[in-house]
Amino acid sequence: MRKLQLSRSQLALSSESQMLEKIKVHMGFQKASFKEKKFKTEMEDTKHAELFRKLIDMLLTAVVLMSVCFGYGTYIYSYQRITAATSACAAISREYTSWWMPSSVSAINSGLLLFKCHVIAATRIFFGILMLLLIGWLIFQRSAMTGPNMPVTFNVMILGVLCGYFGSCCVDTLGGDGNVWLIYWEALCSIHLLGNIWPSLLHHMLYGPISVTHRTKAGHLPYWARRYTFYILVSLILPCLAGLLPFASLSDWKELAVQYLKSRFSGINIED
Repeated sequence: MRKLQLSRSQLALSSESQMLEKIKVHMGFQKASFKEKKFKTEMEDTKHAELFRKLIDMLLTAVVLMSVCFGYGTYIYSYQRITAATSACAAISREYTSWWMPSSVSAINSGLLLFKCHVIAATRIFFGILMLLLIGWLIFQRSAMTGPNMPVTFNVMILGVLCGYFGSCCVDTLGGDGNVWLIYWEALCSIHLLGNIWPSLLHHMLYGPISVTHRTKAGHLPYWARRYTFYILVSLILPCLAGLLPFASLSDWKELAVQYLKSRFSGINIED
C-alpha cells in the first residue's frame, strides 16, 4: 500500500512539474512576444519621428527654393510690371514739363522720380521675399519647440490657412498669380499633414511594413525608387513649379530656357 501511495504521489508530482514546465514555456513565449511587440512599437515610433523630421526639412527646403524661384521669376517677368504699376512712374511716363521750369531742373526732377519709382518697386519685391523667409523661420521655430510631431491645428490653420493667405498676397505683390502658387502650397501642406496624421501609411508607402525579423520586398516599384521619387517631388519639383509658374506658363519658361541655351551655344561657336 505504501509503495502504491508513493507511486501515486510521484506521478502527481511529475504531472505537476510537467504542468509547471508548460506554464514556464508559455510564459516565456508570452514574454518574448511582449518584448517583440514593445520593440516593434519603439521601432515604429523612431521611424515615424525620423520620417516627420525629414518632412520638416523638406518643407523648409521647399520654402527656401520657392524664394529663390520667386526672385528669379520676378527679375525675368515681373519687375517691369511692378515698375509700371507704381504710382511714382506715372509722372515719368507722361513726361511732364513746364514752360517756366528750366530744362536742367526738369531733368533733375525726372531723375528723382525715376529713382523713387525703382525704390518703391524694389521695396515691394523685398517685402514679398521677406514674408516668405519669415514663413520658413516660423516653421523652423515651431518644429524646434514641438519635438517629434506637430498638432493638426498647426498644420491646418498656420500652414494651410495663414501661410497660404499671406503667401498668396506675397506672390501678388511680386507680380505673379497668387492662386497658382496657392495650389502647389496646399499640395505641400497636404503631404505634410498626411505624414502627421497617418505616419504609418506614408511610411508603409515609402519604406514598406516595419518588421523585426525579416525585410520586406516591394511588389512592382522598389521602395528606394518610391523614396527618391517622393523626395524629388516634394523638395524640388513642387517648389520650382510653385516659384516659377505664377509668373509665366511652362511653355514660356521652356522657351526662355531654349533661348538661353541657344545664346550660350552660339556664343561658344563664335569664340571658337
